[in-house]
Amino acid sequence: MGIPTMDLGQRSKHPSTAQEKRLTPDDRGRITIGKAEGVVSYKAVYHQDGSITLTPMGEVPARELWLWQNKEALASVQRGLAAPDPTKPRKPLDLSSLPDDEE
Repeated sequence: MGIPTMDLGQRSKHPSTAQEKRLTPDDRGRITIGKAEGVVSYKAVYHQDGSITLTPMGEVPARELWLWQNKEALASVQRGLAAPDPTKPRKPLDLSSLPDDEE
């Protein structure tokens, strides 16, 4: 089955601006793109015009794979992790129903 992977394209620590770099093959025809943190492989897309797009991929632990395969659950987690909107006032929590620690 192989190692479960996820697209790391949106988690990059690099600036969002595109960077261009000329890469020259070595004497065996290989091109080195450098090491990127957390990347275990790249997804290559070969375009008709001869260009190639590489997308960094990271490993997903098998116990977490279900979340990436369940779009509803993943969206729920992403909503929960999103920063709260600072323009919307938050309703204070009512703690009166909690038991008192004093005995």
